[in-house]
Amino acid sequence: MNKYDKSKIIPLLDAETISALLRIYGIGYKNLAVRFGVTREAVWYRQKVDCWKPYEREMLLDLFVSYGMELAELILLHQMINKRKVD
Repeated sequence: MNKYDKSKIIPLLDAETISALLRIYGIGYKNLAVRFGVTREAVWYRQKVDCWKPYEREMLLDLFVSYGMELAELILLHQMINKRKVD
């Protein structure tokens, strides 16, 4: 995923998609807390309320890409989760 428009991809990172990616890559809230310089509880709250700031979502995208996530994986996962919500 070298060249992509982050402004079009970042909205795909909703709380449910982020949770799924965290499970896939084995990343815990504690790891995110260290990365963002907040408490684990603050990360939990951001996930529960889905109130990640745009720059934080961009940091999450960069984190997942560093773990080897492909754009197609993100799109597929997001679509699967949102389809499940509609059904």
